[in-house]
Amino acid sequence: MRHECSIRLIDLGDWVYDTATGWDDLPIYRLASPRDLFASDEIIGKFREVGLTTTRRRPDSGVIESWVTRENNTTVISAPLIQMAIATAVSEDSREYQSDVEVNALGGTTSERQFISFHSRIKSDIPSDSRTESGTPVIGPGGKVSIFRTSTSTVVDITVRKRVGKLPSRWRRFQNIYRTYLREFAPWKKQIEVEPMLGYFELSKYEPQLFLRLAFVFIFSMTQNEDNANEDNAVSWQTIRVEPATESPEIPRSAGLGQWLSSGGTQ
Repeated sequence: MRHECSIRLIDLGDWVYDTATGWDDLPIYRLASPRDLFASDEIIGKFREVGLTTTRRRPDSGVIESWVTRENNTTVISAPLIQMAIATAVSEDSREYQSDVEVNALGGTTSERQFISFHSRIKSDIPSDSRTESGTPVIGPGGKVSIFRTSTSTVVDITVRKRVGKLPSRWRRFQNIYRTYLREFAPWKKQIEVEPMLGYFELSKYEPQLFLRLAFVFIFSMTQNEDNANEDNAVSWQTIRVEPATESPEIPRSAGLGQWLSSGGTQ
């Protein structure tokens, strides 16, 4: 859920305005209920073909996970396994999936550990939406395909939820998104850095989610350094806050954010 750049706290308002201004009102998506989804025999069979013996849908979130556990694990992250995982993700929800690393950079079959993760983006169906021509990123703990291998197991997590409908939404007032943090962190305004993100916020594989909505994620950090080492409150810390970017009269503002909804920004 990390972003590659940081900004100063005092610049947060400008970042929100610059990032969101010009975007159309992107919809909030309804997601399929876990009780309406089942892992089909076809999906289970395909994962068995690439060496994974157990495949299921989690009863809490409905996402697919597949794994094999054995004392001497020989199931590596191969091209067929990656292709199978991405094809399954696309069949779950039509998105674009892209890895953070070159697939060829993975270790060979003798590597003790292998890991690869594919993040997803959702293409806009609004013709005039020039700001999101490349798709809106899906951020948060979910919205990705992850494959992890050790000497005793190989695990595939397809934390991608199926969209089944959408609700129109409108942007919240930008000031209501960020101003509560300017007040909360005012004592450290010269020391705090913020890693800001905007995208559709998807929960982890352990959490139920019925709505996928656009949200801001702010990672606030303060690191002790030479400038503040002698201050009484100069303790290194970090906190993550999530704010819905848009709202709809049909659902509560907290819908789709699980336990991540920030306490601030109540308007």
